[in-house]
Amino acid sequence: MSHRLQFGGCFAPNPWDIHCYWRDHNEHEAAMELRSRIQKKFPWLPMHRGGVCHQPCGPHSAPMWDCDFGAPDTADRVDEVVAFIQKEGSGLSVLVHPNTKDGCLADHTTHAKWIGQPLPIKMYNNSILPHEIDKIKRVRATRLTATPNMWGDSSAMPFAASSPA
Repeated sequence: MSHRLQFGGCFAPNPWDIHCYWRDHNEHEAAMELRSRIQKKFPWLPMHRGGVCHQPCGPHSAPMWDCDFGAPDTADRVDEVVAFIQKEGSGLSVLVHPNTKDGCLADHTTHAKWIGQPLPIKMYNNSILPHEIDKIKRVRATRLTATPNMWGDSSAMPFAASSPA
């Protein structure tokens, strides 16, 4: 699938990140099991060294593990990975987001897909939920224009940076 996003930004050349969250012992066990299954199914998908955070870190409001797609040539495999997580995710909260030139705020919110229950993302000392598009648009300094939903569902409202007028 072509997502019409301009990859790059602060995490180039990695096109996509996955964050899997837990809030209790049972979810932690399920999250670690999902991580193992993903490693077996997608050996090309690098798991971060020490990529397990046992407390909230950065913009993430819950403990989590994360992994990334590692290289631009894997970008088109995101739908395959998302379908696997949707099937095998056991109801966990999972955030899948691109790393674009639009910046971290847009990537973790407007460009993001949530599988399971969305959790707050902390940006600029605020907790912003993915459905709070108007609030996000006020924070963003760049103009954003709506694009067709790249995910084919209503899990998030993706945007792409518009060309300068």
